[in-house]
This record gives sequence, C-alpha cells and structure tokens, in this order.
Amino acid sequence: MKIPKPTDPEDESAWRAFSRACERHHESLRGRVPEHALALLKLKGVDEGLLVEADYNRAERTLKVVLRCGHLQMGYYDLVLQFHDAELSPRNRRVLRLIADTTQSCGVYEFDLYRFELDLASDGALILRMEFWGFHFPDMWVEIRCRTFEWHTEPRPNQELPNIPRYRER
Repeated sequence: MKIPKPTDPEDESAWRAFSRACERHHESLRGRVPEHALALLKLKGVDEGLLVEADYNRAERTLKVVLRCGHLQMGYYDLVLQFHDAELSPRNRRVLRLIADTTQSCGVYEFDLYRFELDLASDGALILRMEFWGFHFPDMWVEIRCRTFEWHTEPRPNQELPNIPRYRER
C-alpha cells in the first residue's frame, strides 16, 4: 500500500502523520505475516543503506539482496535478504539494475535506501517494498513478491563496498 511521503520536507506535522500511518499499516499485519518480517521494519541503521549486490535467479525463483547499512556511531553491517518463490516484474528488475549500475562505492552512488514497506497480497504472498532516495533521479521503489523471506546481518568494519558486480540475473 505505498504510503506517500509528505511533499514539504519542512512540514513536521505531515511527517509525524506519515510515520503514524506507516506504523498503523504495519501493525495491521501482525498475526498475518511472520514476526521476523515485521522486525525488519524496525531494524536500526537501514536508512542510507547502499546496494552491495542483488542476485536474481529467475529459474529457481530466488533473490538475494545485500545492503550495506549502519553509520559511524553504530558501526556498519550488511543486511542480507534472501527471498524464496520470488517475483520481480520487468520494471522492478530495471530499477534494481539502475540502482546497482549507479552504485560505484560508498562515496559514489545515486540511490540509498530510505525505508521498507511490507504488505500481504490477496493470494497470501508477502510484498516487500524498498524505497530508495534518488539524488539526481526521482526516488525509486523496488517491489518484491515472495512466499517467504529471511534476513540476517553481518558486521562490517567500514562502509567500503566490495568491487563486485552489483546486479546479476540468471
């Protein structure tokens, strides 16, 4: 249910209302989606996360997304998301590739993660949306439909990204 952000960055009451609307929506999913999916929404340090890699296997219907998260005060970590029975539309594949192609290093990137949004489709599929802030491009959403997903974190010594292909699709 893409909850739109306020258009005025200075309107504090609109941002508070936006935050409450997101919390109410996600709370309405309690008992209908796995608790670990809801816990992801409260994970600290994900804002400004950078895409390390996305590996989409269309034949096996799996998607692995790794984001470098955190900051100097709390430390850095990789958030590793593994989706099963995953679907990425052609549009979402293009957006993920654009984000990957414009992320060169921790100092040279076009998009960083702003937030997650979770939904439940009428057929029971989980929908995880990732909203990325754009600097020279408009903000972008990536929507992943799946039956299940899990996530974990891995500590990292700094924000430096490995020099690997950021997007793979098979």
